[in-house]
Amino acid sequence: LEGQSSKKSFKKIFAGLIEDIQGGGSLSQAITKYPHVFSNTYVQIIKASEQAGTLEVGLRQAASYMEKRAQANQKFTRAMLYPAFVLGLAVVVSALLVTVALPPLINLFSAFGADLPWTTKTLLAVATFVLDNRLFLLGLIISLIILIYAVFKLPSVQMAKDALILKTPIIGSIAIERSMALFCQTASMLLKAGLRLPIIMDIVIQTNRNRVLRQAFQSVRERLIQGEGLSQPMSENKIFPTLLVEMIVVGEKTGAMDNTLGTLAEFYENKVDRKMDTLISMIEPALTVVIGLVVIFIALSMITPLYSILKSM
Repeated sequence: LEGQSSKKSFKKIFAGLIEDIQGGGSLSQAITKYPHVFSNTYVQIIKASEQAGTLEVGLRQAASYMEKRAQANQKFTRAMLYPAFVLGLAVVVSALLVTVALPPLINLFSAFGADLPWTTKTLLAVATFVLDNRLFLLGLIISLIILIYAVFKLPSVQMAKDALILKTPIIGSIAIERSMALFCQTASMLLKAGLRLPIIMDIVIQTNRNRVLRQAFQSVRERLIQGEGLSQPMSENKIFPTLLVEMIVVGEKTGAMDNTLGTLAEFYENKVDRKMDTLISMIEPALTVVIGLVVIFIALSMITPLYSILKSM
């Protein structure tokens, strides 16, 4: 692997792993020195596989898990990238039209004594204000970005933000089901690797980005340690879907929790994919309408005075 790697950083990592393993250390001990490359989930899989004498199986499970997570993240990123790109492009084009294309036309309209409609006057006032105060506005925008970034770093604000996300229609259900899919997939794989549920819950808590969901899983873990099982504490928290709780009850009774969670992971991943497609299908026409209205407003502001010029000629 060291010889095949094209990146110097990876070559150094592989060289370090070789040195540690040749020195008598295990693979799990060696990879813990590079937490920025090997996640805690990955380390726990390798460690459990080494103890069970099934390292090859563990490595295959880790590879399958990482590929599924990468595919899910790519789908989510692609789904959100298109609306963001279209909206950003519309803002840039509108700004160029207002600040670059409009001022020369205004001079032409004034030279011919054209009667400017309210749309043109409004657009001209905005363009003049932006151009005259561009340094102040730039500083204001940068200051607001820094302020917002600092405010969102506060724990109370982050908790409120995560709670708001979960309560938002469509987006909230996507966030919850995406988190449940990650939980089921992680727990299923780690159970097959031989890890105990309390350790698995620790890993799930560490990998969950939403603080409200993280607290919910933390509460489940505490009651799990007290001997209440997994399904009972989940059933008392409305944030966990009913289907998830019922399937976990079945898994606990049959002793096939790993397979049950694996089935649930596929179910929730497919459900999130469908909801993401629905959300994008709703965002696209909304963006089209908004961008169309902006374009119409700018076009009317530029074209309408031309009729006044033609009449005067």
